[in-house]
Amino acid sequence: MQSVSSIINKNISKEGGLLNTKINGFTKVPNLFLMRQDINIYEKMIMIILKKYKMNKTLCWPSLKTIAEKARCSETTVKETIKKLENKELLIKSRDKKFKSNVYEVKM
Repeated sequence: MQSVSSIINKNISKEGGLLNTKINGFTKVPNLFLMRQDINIYEKMIMIILKKYKMNKTLCWPSLKTIAEKARCSETTVKETIKKLENKELLIKSRDKKFKSNVYEVKM
């Protein structure tokens, strides 16, 4: 019997740009969050991406470009969506003055 990892690695297409890339771990997303009707697909995807970068830490700081690439949307959509998530109190965004980057605290 093949391991799940070997099956996934064989089925990753070249089009996805992930051929020969090792896939590790997973991101836990609460079912209650996934089933929420008051947030759209971009909000869900961006929260999941931020949760992925947060890992076991309290904060994360991926660039807007990275978030947009991983969520498969534009940087403008990311900026607008982050504002919506802040208004819904699902996310706190602050600015790190030393590194000049956005820092996110994910409330999930």
